[in-house]
Amino acid sequence: MTAEIFEGWLQSVTDPMAAGGVEHDQARRLATVFQAALEGGFLLSRTARDATAMQLIGRSLVDLVESAVRP
Repeated sequence: MTAEIFEGWLQSVTDPMAAGGVEHDQARRLATVFQAALEGGFLLSRTARDATAMQLIGRSLVDLVESAVRP
């Protein structure tokens, strides 16, 4: 069951990026990094009781995705 949920999350990121022109394998890799970063960021932020980790991860993910969609 958990694997199916994570797969759904991966697809919900992969599909729009692929539809937007990112090559499917790259979109899947980015979706995996996105999911792993969010999960790790949640853990770090909750443990520290500080949102800094999530803020840094969010900015980094935006940069990563922007670099993938730029020509």
